[in-house]
Amino acid sequence: MNYLSVLNKDFNLANSINFNGKYISLNRECNLKHWNSFFDKKSNVQIMILGRPVIESSDWQQIKEYEENYITKFLIKKYVDLEIEDFCSQLNGAFSVLVIDYRFNKILIITDKLGIYPIYMSLLVLGVPARIQSMARFTASGVDIYCSMMFDYSNNSKASLESSVEADTPTEAHIYGEKG
Repeated sequence: MNYLSVLNKDFNLANSINFNGKYISLNRECNLKHWNSFFDKKSNVQIMILGRPVIESSDWQQIKEYEENYITKFLIKKYVDLEIEDFCSQLNGAFSVLVIDYRFNKILIITDKLGIYPIYMSLLVLGVPARIQSMARFTASGVDIYCSMMFDYSNNSKASLESSVEADTPTEAHIYGEKG
């Protein structure tokens, strides 16, 4: 099973990281070394990837045949060099990327533009919602081009999710709680 979890309690999961009382763990059945989690000591940033972010073919040509963490290192460099909006707008593919930025004491969850992974991330972080409200806008052929969802949970948590193919929207998630 593939999962990326951010939990309030340590369940002693493999490769778990404690960041400000949040326990972060990544498990991928398909272990491609280019996408492995990586902590860059120089920038003090760590990235975990679930799914497949796409990079330009010119960047692929620079890869050494057996270089581990190439995609993750490439994304860390882009994250450090660019503003967050520019970084997110350059990502394509089907993915969730978790950035742990120790410089600014924050976690960012960045998802693909089509909205499949935002639902998945809310299920991982908050579980199954008690109530779901949604609204969509459709084309004449019945394809949804915009969707907004509100997930309500029995513990009074909420997840507000959106996806769109008609606009270039940010691919990020923010988690807020009692401690920030």
